[in-house]
Amino acid sequence: MKIRQFFVICAFKKLPSEIICKIWVYMLDSCVDSIRAVYFRKVEINLHILRIFIDLTADIPSDPLYQYSQYCTIRSHKKYSCEHVNNIVKFHMNKITFEYIWGNVVWSHFLFQLIHVYDDNINLHINNIFFIINNIKSTRWHRRRLIK
Repeated sequence: MKIRQFFVICAFKKLPSEIICKIWVYMLDSCVDSIRAVYFRKVEINLHILRIFIDLTADIPSDPLYQYSQYCTIRSHKKYSCEHVNNIVKFHMNKITFEYIWGNVVWSHFLFQLIHVYDDNINLHINNIFFIINNIKSTRWHRRRLIK
């Protein structure tokens, strides 16, 4: 920031110091706004991807007694084909910014639920889902070490 301030002062030497200060304050405000916009955009992308993963398991009843009863299994409520799920997970796997995820438990829950719903099909690429889960867990561990 000192270098930017130096360049602003050098570029506008002939202007009064009050105007230079106003220009500098405007530059600082615009930097804050741009950083805020980038942060919110990355969080928005992650939330959109989480909504997609939630939609993959949306028709599953949430009652645990219903889910684990002997008459009805979760697997009978598949909404999409395994190929479709594989394509969605593979497409979004590298678009997630793991450093901006704070709801690790929610992500892990829905990803494990996705595995549980489609695990009877041999065509499910479970490694891609575990890649996402492991990256979420590793960034959480790294963040915890940085906070201490």
